[in-house]
Amino acid sequence: MSKSISIAKYGLGDVVRHRFYAFRGVVFDIDPE
Repeated sequence: MSKSISIAKYGLGDVVRHRFYAFRGVVFDIDPE
């Protein structure tokens, strides 16, 4: 199995908004999978 490097769309502390529903969140943890 080869490992590939991927680039995250969001970083720690980024405020994200849901596409369909009216709520926001903050990225506080990243799963490396």
